[in-house]
Amino acid sequence: MAYQIKISGTDVVFSAEKGERLLDAAARAGLNFPHACRCGFCGMCAATVVSGDFIAYAPGSAEGRPSKGPRILTCSTEAASDAEISIQFTRLSPNVRMRVASMERLAPDVIRLVLQPVSGEPFSYLPGQFVDFILEGGERRSYSIAAAHAKAGLELHIRHVPGGLFTDRLFGVKGDPVAKGTEFEVAAPSGEFRIDRESGHDIVFLMTGTGFAPAKAMIESLISRPLEGKAVYLYWGGRHRVDLYMDELCRSWDAKYEWFHYCPVLSRATPEEAWDGRTGHVQNAFVADHPDASGFDAYICGSMRLVEDSVRALTAAGMKEENIRSDAFTSKAGLN
Repeated sequence: MAYQIKISGTDVVFSAEKGERLLDAAARAGLNFPHACRCGFCGMCAATVVSGDFIAYAPGSAEGRPSKGPRILTCSTEAASDAEISIQFTRLSPNVRMRVASMERLAPDVIRLVLQPVSGEPFSYLPGQFVDFILEGGERRSYSIAAAHAKAGLELHIRHVPGGLFTDRLFGVKGDPVAKGTEFEVAAPSGEFRIDRESGHDIVFLMTGTGFAPAKAMIESLISRPLEGKAVYLYWGGRHRVDLYMDELCRSWDAKYEWFHYCPVLSRATPEEAWDGRTGHVQNAFVADHPDASGFDAYICGSMRLVEDSVRALTAAGMKEENIRSDAFTSKAGLN
């Protein structure tokens, strides 16, 4: 059963199937709503309800509850009737056919995948955005772009999720193997996880695992065009040394640029690793170094728990919530 969703103040109406999230239904209709985390936490995809009934899901919950608004998050809400909502939107660009240009194993569970458009046409995006792979049956998998520009190709850092629809194939576990020359359909870049150059604050990146990918893209953009008089801090966390798969690159930035400061943090370092650096969690390391965080903007990317714990720690240290931007990595069990 499909419901008709009208966007208030326009003549735009799109169809949303029962059980389909409004953000996905809009994308299927060629519409792009503002969004980042896709899991009900960041709030960027909020819409105002004019009329109609909805089922809303709390972050991480599989149990929906009836909602009539007045505010809904389109990434975690489905329609329960025909409805009208108010939200800003843009028209999505057509999907792009892309070919694997190279693959590199950065860590036992991380592959650097570089894609190039089959057409040879330039591919543009803003650092911090992500792309969706369009897979069998219309399934989508989102991956952050890991370079400031696509001159050498679209760079992605992809972690293996055992049982994943896409990552099992990428890591050669099952399904058709991915190799140089393999082609994929990729949706146009989107997402609002981007540097605010007008803020005037120093910047801290709090990242774990492949959450480093969007940080890398944004830091490269800052290297090309620094923020005058502002400091940039990267706190990158992993369980073990191997999880910090571009540690040498970050250390080289720290050595080369006076305004850039790198702090690697391990949460489960073993004696065999001979780790003499920071231990624990990135948000706690940052707050220990900067107990007054009111002069910072924060960019957080990693698990939902990282985002939630970091927001609590940062606001307790004086940072305003409006100065915190996040992109939580989520997975569909057995499908990613």
